[in-house]
Amino acid sequence: MKKVITISVLSFFIISCAPTLVMDSSINEFLLMGIKTNSKDNVVFNFKSNVVDGKHMPFKKGKIPYTLNPGGFKHTESYTLNRMTQEFLSMRFLNLEKPGGVVINLILNDFWVEQGSVGSVGEQVGEFLLGGVSKFEVEAHIDASITVTKDGKTETKIIKTSHSEQTDGLIGAIWEKQISVCISKVNNKLLMAMSQFLETLGL
Repeated sequence: MKKVITISVLSFFIISCAPTLVMDSSINEFLLMGIKTNSKDNVVFNFKSNVVDGKHMPFKKGKIPYTLNPGGFKHTESYTLNRMTQEFLSMRFLNLEKPGGVVINLILNDFWVEQGSVGSVGEQVGEFLLGGVSKFEVEAHIDASITVTKDGKTETKIIKTSHSEQTDGLIGAIWEKQISVCISKVNNKLLMAMSQFLETLGL
């Protein structure tokens, strides 16, 4: 009983001390250079998110939940992605937020982070025996849908994308930084997919 209480208290301590990530809302320079300005279409942008900003517990690879609480982090992914998308669209469309034309709806269906060691168990053991340092990987995932209504016709694109980075552990400043990098890059991948989708629609 005492052991169960100790584990519960430790888990609570880990959750309550979850670090807050520094979220990078900058847009990829390559994407910015490729923006084609549209000055003819009035555009209204709507953003909806099924992801609540706050604490997030990473999964094992394959989106498998941990048996024991590994700790987590606090994020503002919904706010950050909305901000990035609005900034991107404001540079692409001069008549953004003017009704009577195109309507763009972005829904963030899901967002999560997976993490784990790199390589098989045998490779990890071999690395340890040789005095090497274990390598870990964090990976951010996004599941979103973009719907565009133009001239009475509606087109939808589902975007599922991810980005991974290696780190020296699954806790600490480097771990936090690499997760932030993954989130920033996966957000930019979404914007890139959105840009390509808009181009296919003549926007």
